[in-house]
Amino acid sequence: RVEVEVAREGGVLTITLNRPDKLNAFDDAMHAGFRDALKAARDREVMNTELEASRKELERFFDLTSDLFFIGDETRVRRMNPASERVFGYTATEIQARPYVELIHPDDRNRTTALVEALARSGGTAQFENRCVRADGSVRWLEWSIMAESGLLYGAARDVTDRRREQDRLREAQRMV
Repeated sequence: RVEVEVAREGGVLTITLNRPDKLNAFDDAMHAGFRDALKAARDREVMNTELEASRKELERFFDLTSDLFFIGDETRVRRMNPASERVFGYTATEIQARPYVELIHPDDRNRTTALVEALARSGGTAQFENRCVRADGSVRWLEWSIMAESGLLYGAARDVTDRRREQDRLREAQRMV
């Protein structure tokens, strides 16, 4: 056992050993402790650098994709990508300031909110289509994939309006034949 007195004055730490014959053992222990602390700090810095690089890579995909990505809760969108702004015709700030249900076509609101509420309560995933109303009043069909986890909803959507219109035209042509 090594007895140590520690004094701190003006930001300087002074360590005095009461047993000079134990100086080498104490010095070795201190060096090992500092060495381990320094290694842990370097390891943490490397991990933080790698995490930041990974975060930036994911941000690029989030911003680049033409599909809509969002993170939200049962009532509001918390975060969205630029594709969401293009499809809805609103800025991210405008979308985040209102309940998401205001963006849904009135005829699809009850079905969509029931599905989202059930998903938020039970977790899991859901795929569905609904109509959304853009800032200019036009209607777009969106195909959604949503996952609920830890009170958050993570979603991706694709604008399928053109596909739906083509399907409607084919049905009409078949009906006429």
